[in-house]
Amino acid sequence: MSLFNQLIDKLSASYVERREIIETLVAAIIARRHVALIGPPGTAKSALIRDLAAGLGDLQYFSWLLTEFSVPEELFGPLDISALEQGAYRRITQGKIPEAELAFIDEVFKAGPAILNTMLSLMQERLFYNNGTPTRTPLVSLIGASNEVPCGEQALEALWDRFTIRLEVTYVRDASNFTRMMTGTVGDMRPMLTRDDLLKAQQAAAMVEVAAGTLEAVNRIRHALSERGIVASDRRYKESLDVLKALAFLDGRSQVAEDDLLVYQHILWHDPSQADEVAKLVFSVAEPLLVAVTEIEDGALDAVKEVRQVVADGNITGAEESKKLLEAVSRLKEAKQKLAQLADQVAGSGRAEERIDETSKRLRSWQAEAMRALGV
Repeated sequence: MSLFNQLIDKLSASYVERREIIETLVAAIIARRHVALIGPPGTAKSALIRDLAAGLGDLQYFSWLLTEFSVPEELFGPLDISALEQGAYRRITQGKIPEAELAFIDEVFKAGPAILNTMLSLMQERLFYNNGTPTRTPLVSLIGASNEVPCGEQALEALWDRFTIRLEVTYVRDASNFTRMMTGTVGDMRPMLTRDDLLKAQQAAAMVEVAAGTLEAVNRIRHALSERGIVASDRRYKESLDVLKALAFLDGRSQVAEDDLLVYQHILWHDPSQADEVAKLVFSVAEPLLVAVTEIEDGALDAVKEVRQVVADGNITGAEESKKLLEAVSRLKEAKQKLAQLADQVAGSGRAEERIDETSKRLRSWQAEAMRALGV
């Protein structure tokens, strides 16, 4: 097991229900791509990135929380007064983003125009203009976090498009995982890698092959999305290849496999309302069985919502209510059986197997909830 996978395992043990997010973040850093974390407050976005940065070791790390009152000095450094007296408009960038290799910007879409234009150059070209002179920056990846996406805000659309990967972060859903989260500890991460380890990983990932069949599959995804009016830029597709290669590298392979394409569910949506549809279309090409998994989970979720409604109404002893609870329990049991059958079909297929395992845990938790409502 590589040091990168050990890092993923350690972070996943601390941050429950975050393994896919963590693996994708690590792949993005190897691929030198930027990531947006979208989710409500209190989902440990900032803590996760701090521990990830700590685990990566000696990379220069910069972190900042933007507000509507933030000024360029906070991110890019104060003006050099002595240079200004000589007629030069230069910033002192020590300890700021222009010298960072990994950056985390919380509430990133609060960036005002004075910050926005400079960030766009940093993210796309890795250039910082100091006194009008472009300087190459060492930035590997910028990770931004926000409670919501800036869809419809034209001034921020360019910034939003710079994030190759968009990860939705939700509250912990499974009851047993919630208990683990409550009793676990975070923030004690120690360095596990070095800058040299990352450089070697980037070089190795760059050598990973993308077969013609894989590119044909990408084209099928693109065509299917286009038919539904979901369009991503050519640049996003081009940048995505680096992410696919990084995922293959993390899995110890020298060639991209079709289940690596599952990451497109986090790349090709623009508005969160598109995320579910994009995921299903990606699944249908990369791992068709996952479409069935999604349908099973949706049906089970409807069943447990019925249970919660009966409990909320407060009349669980009535004949009609008891019947609803029994029907819900039956539907959840049937969902578990269908999922078990699918699990046998994808055994050993990596990410598909992981997703089915996660769904199975949720179904067990929902079934236990329904049984408790019945008094069993």
